[in-house]
Amino acid sequence: MDFHSSWRVHGMVAAALLLGGCAGAGATSPAGQVPLAAQTVQRSTGQRQFVAQPGLNRLVGISPALMPKHFSPLPQEVRPAGTPPKYILTCNVQYNDCQQYSGSGTYIADLPGLTAPEGTSIGQHTGSMYVANSDSQGVPVYALTANGPEHITTFPDTGYIPGDVAVRELKVQTQWIALQLYSNIFTINYASGNAIYTNQFLQKHMMTAPGDYDAEGIGVAFDKKAQNCYWSNNDESSGGGYVDYFPGCANPGVVAVRNLKFAGGIAVDRKDDLWVVDQQNGIAKCETANHWACKTIFPAADFVDPIFVNFSADFTTLYVADEGAATVDACVVATKQCSVAVTDTNSSDPNYGVAVLPAASP
Repeated sequence: MDFHSSWRVHGMVAAALLLGGCAGAGATSPAGQVPLAAQTVQRSTGQRQFVAQPGLNRLVGISPALMPKHFSPLPQEVRPAGTPPKYILTCNVQYNDCQQYSGSGTYIADLPGLTAPEGTSIGQHTGSMYVANSDSQGVPVYALTANGPEHITTFPDTGYIPGDVAVRELKVQTQWIALQLYSNIFTINYASGNAIYTNQFLQKHMMTAPGDYDAEGIGVAFDKKAQNCYWSNNDESSGGGYVDYFPGCANPGVVAVRNLKFAGGIAVDRKDDLWVVDQQNGIAKCETANHWACKTIFPAADFVDPIFVNFSADFTTLYVADEGAATVDACVVATKQCSVAVTDTNSSDPNYGVAVLPAASP
């Protein structure tokens, strides 16, 4: 059993005991209704302002001062192909933190208030950072600044232990809304994991493994048009890994990739091809047009124990969190060469989630 699976088996038991609770029903909107992101829905209680947020199943408190940072698009940066991103973000599940680095690997700041964070994603237009905060049944969102992150809000994932998050931002009228996709490792009662998709009308779809086994959820990704969803997971009994494909981001799904030794994170490139981490065999590219036929691009020898991945904005580089080496590696697709982009400030602190700003937007 590798480090990642071993931590989940022992750590999730403690998480289940600590969290408790049950899932709440998500709110929905009738067909044709204006998304909540485009409505004016506000109320005040004391000094807190409550605003209806896209992707939420309730009203949550948000600092009014931070609202423009969440909903306003970033200035478009033109960066030459292959140059480092502005920021590299990585999350460390055992040490309860995420860290913000410059594109050259210089430490900037920690992200506060996290408990066992894993996968992470960056909004393509607002630049907001979403974190799967596994021990807290939620996905906090941060605005990234030159001086470090500022917490904006937290999206609930009640009753589940989220391990990864994917985000695709779309503009509705004058505001950006976030289509969100969560990979739940397990329920808080240690039952089979699942994936949950939430759209701009607050309609939630739960996706379950298309097979009769207890799934340990790992990574999630949208396809190029953000109309279909992928979910990587492992069979808790056999340990074998899969990537499932869900047309319309809803059940029933089909198995796209099978026979992985231990499934890790996933990402989709500009051509709509799927990139899959097998923690024991490296990283493969699976051609969607060829029934997800896979070919290893970055072999296991390039890493100690890779887990989550995300592309650079121009898709020339795949950033890989190598939990075994406590590094983030920059793997250039054209040359098939990897180099260390970030070495964690604590060498015993395994990196799990990884994302970069500017973010990729197929």
